[in-house]
Amino acid sequence: MARLISERNVVGIRLLTLEISDGEAFTYIQTLKHTLETLEPKGVEALTGAFVEEVEGMLEDLLSMTDQAEWEDAVAPVLAPAD
Repeated sequence: MARLISERNVVGIRLLTLEISDGEAFTYIQTLKHTLETLEPKGVEALTGAFVEEVEGMLEDLLSMTDQAEWEDAVAPVLAPAD
C-alpha cells in the first residue's frame, strides 16, 4: 500500500514523496504502458491530462527508479521511436 511521506508546493505544483512497493510500481508501469499502447494521442491527453511525451517520460522515470531490467523489456516496444 502506498504511503505519503511528505508533500510540498513549489511554484504552484504539488510535489509528493511516496513510498510504494515494487508490485505497485509494476502496476503503474503496466498501466502507463497499456495507456500508451491502446490510446491515440488525444485519448491519452483526455484520460491523463498529459501529452504522450509526458506520459512516456513518467514511464521512463518509473523504470529508472525501479531498476528492473525485465520491466524495461516488457515496455520497450512502447518507448521505441516511431518510424
